[in-house]
Amino acid sequence: NQTGREEQANAAVFGLFDEFVFLSTETADLIEPRNFREAWDHPDPTQREKWRGLIQKEFKDMMKRDVWKMIDRNKKPEGRRCVKHKWVYKIKRDGRFRARLVACGYSQVPGVDFTDNYSPVINDVTYRLLLVAQIMFQWKARIVDVETAFLHGELEDDVDVYMDCPEGLEDGGPDKCLKLQKTIYGLVQSARQFFLKLGRKLKDLGFEQNKADPCLFKRKNELGVVFVGVYVDDCYVVGNKAAVEDVTTGLQRKTRCAEAFSVTVTDDTSDYLSCDVVFSKDGKRAWLGQPHLIKNLRKHFGEDVKGLQRYATPGTPNVTMRLMEGDEHTVGKEDHSKYRTGV
Repeated sequence: NQTGREEQANAAVFGLFDEFVFLSTETADLIEPRNFREAWDHPDPTQREKWRGLIQKEFKDMMKRDVWKMIDRNKKPEGRRCVKHKWVYKIKRDGRFRARLVACGYSQVPGVDFTDNYSPVINDVTYRLLLVAQIMFQWKARIVDVETAFLHGELEDDVDVYMDCPEGLEDGGPDKCLKLQKTIYGLVQSARQFFLKLGRKLKDLGFEQNKADPCLFKRKNELGVVFVGVYVDDCYVVGNKAAVEDVTTGLQRKTRCAEAFSVTVTDDTSDYLSCDVVFSKDGKRAWLGQPHLIKNLRKHFGEDVKGLQRYATPGTPNVTMRLMEGDEHTVGKEDHSKYRTGV
């Protein structure tokens, strides 16, 4: 088929391998639920069972970590509003189902619900350099994912955050609300607070933080050299085999400044940050790309752009932009959503 021919052509162009293998995309046709009811009452019995199990696991993880305490709504400070929330459901490319209860960060009030915030992600150039080092020194690499990472984050002492009770929570109701004691997914400051704790943990394990890229950590001792690249909660660990093993076990034990993390370890590094990473058979070269994104673009927008005139410039010649007057040429809700998706 056409896709197969394109993959073979790519392999020939890069000249890295005899067979060019991408992750399975069998889950691409499954439709992800848009809200709690669609997941909980899914018409397919198999998917319904999976979604319900994941929703219950999410609540169990929250309770285990004492993420919140339920209070009467009238005990909330006067004038303070509750942060909104939503359920997010995702079917990963490798077939895993994910359900997350997330806060709607856009409903937080700056200076009240949060102060400082940033998203800790390794620079793309740094990640490529780690791949180069892995190839040059034939190092071992693995992906270490901290489970329920954001539930480890501690809210600042002077910050109180309140949230409405989510659907599916026992004893919740309109006269109740939640006072958060830990960060959860979606809060503006969640990524920052988890990164601070992870950084303290890695420094406890003997790592030094890179000055050029704060999301890169390095350690050198009798076990060898090892680097950890941090992308929110996904750690790319690369170095001497013994050192990599030691880091993995170290993250799972309690240290002076941080609790033990529960982690998922993946030795297959061919799928990282939604990228396909394919090494040649001799391990001396690699190909990095995102072919599934092109496939999805063709699937959703291929017919819309077929046959359109192509331009060498980013903007269409002789077309000017002006403010709309009244309701002329108003874009419908469906087209508006499709446009944002395309962007």
